[in-house]
Amino acid sequence: MIDRIVKARSNLLISQPFFGTLALRLVLEKDTSIDTMSTDGTKILFNPDFVDQLDNDELMGVFAHEVLHCSNLHHLRMEGRDPIVWNEACDYAINRIILENGFKLPSGALVDAAFDGMSAEEIYAILPKDKPPGSDPNNGNSDPGRFGDIHEPKSEAGEKLSKSEKRRKEAEWKSATLQAHQTCKSAGKTPAGVERLIKSIKHPKIDWRRLLHKFISERDTSDYNWSRPNRRFIHQDIYLPSMESPALGEVVVICDTSGSIRQEQIDQVNAELNGILKTASPSLVTVLHCNVAITKVESFKPTDGTVTLMPVGSGGTDLKPPFEWMKTHGKKPAAIIYFTDLITSRGFPENTPAPLIWITPNKRKAPIGTTISLAYGE
Repeated sequence: MIDRIVKARSNLLISQPFFGTLALRLVLEKDTSIDTMSTDGTKILFNPDFVDQLDNDELMGVFAHEVLHCSNLHHLRMEGRDPIVWNEACDYAINRIILENGFKLPSGALVDAAFDGMSAEEIYAILPKDKPPGSDPNNGNSDPGRFGDIHEPKSEAGEKLSKSEKRRKEAEWKSATLQAHQTCKSAGKTPAGVERLIKSIKHPKIDWRRLLHKFISERDTSDYNWSRPNRRFIHQDIYLPSMESPALGEVVVICDTSGSIRQEQIDQVNAELNGILKTASPSLVTVLHCNVAITKVESFKPTDGTVTLMPVGSGGTDLKPPFEWMKTHGKKPAAIIYFTDLITSRGFPENTPAPLIWITPNKRKAPIGTTISLAYGE
C-alpha cells in the first residue's frame, strides 16, 4: 500500500513538478481512524481502504488536492471556524484549480463555478452552518465529496500551536510554494490557476474576516498553567503544563444606525460576527445602536443565541456617544467592535477603554484603533 502511494507521489513529481515538489514536504502515515486522507501541513494521513478505492489518476489528484490545501495555508487559517464547513469551503476554493491542471478527482468532488476567484473565507461565509450530527469525518461519516481533509497542526505535546510557531510554519510553506513555482516557471511548466495564490504570497491582501478573527483571538487570555499538570502525560511521569482558558470577558459591539448605513452592509457582518463570538465565548456581548445618540442597548450571553445587528435609527453620525456611555456605566470590555462608515463631522473619540476595531464598508481609516474594510483588496 505505501509503495503505491510513494509511486503516485513520484509520478506527480515527474508529470506535475509544482505539486510533486511540495508533496515531498509531507510525511506519509497510515491512519485507520480517518475515512479518507487528511493533512495538517506536516503529514498526509491516509486510510488504506480509501486508497484501495482510488485508481492511480484519482490518487494523484487527491495528492495535489492536499498540496493545494497546504500551499494555501488552509490548515493555518481555520481561526476557530466550524471545521466541517471550513473543509468544504477550502475544497470549493481549490478543486477547480486541480481540474484545470488535468487531474482527476474522486466522484462527487465539491466543485461550483459560482465560487471561482473567491477565498475560502468568502466561501465559508456563504455556506450553511447547520451541518447534521455525524457529518464530521472524524466520526466515520464523511460527507459526499470529502476526500482530503485538513486539520489544524498541533505541537508534539498535542497542544495548540503558539502564534510564533504558526508564523514559522506559514513562512515555511510560503517560501516552499514560491520556490516550487519559480522552478517550474523556469522549466516552462507553470501550473494553471495558481497565479492568484502566488500573487497573494508576494503581495498579501488579508481578507477582512481574517483580520476580525485575528483581532478577537488576540484578546484570548488562554495560557499554560504549571499548577495543573497536563493529565495526558502524568502516567508517563512527564509533567507538562495544561492549557487554561478563562472567559474572554465582555465584548461591546456598536452599530452605526445613521442613514448612510444599509442593511445589506450590516448583513455582511452578522454571520461572521456570530461565528466569532460563538467560538470566543465572551462572558457578555453588549450591542449599542447609535446615530447621533444611543438609540438602543442590548445584552447577550453566549447561550442566548444569535446577535443580530439591525438599523433602529436614521440621521447623522456621532461616533463619540458609545464611548461616553461605556465611561458612564463603568464598562471596561475585553474588546470593542464598531461597525460604521466613519463618515462624521463630529470627530473621533480621543481614547478608548479597550482594544478597538472599526469595520467599515468603504476605505476610510479611523485615527484611533484598528480599521478593517469590507472593500479591502478591491
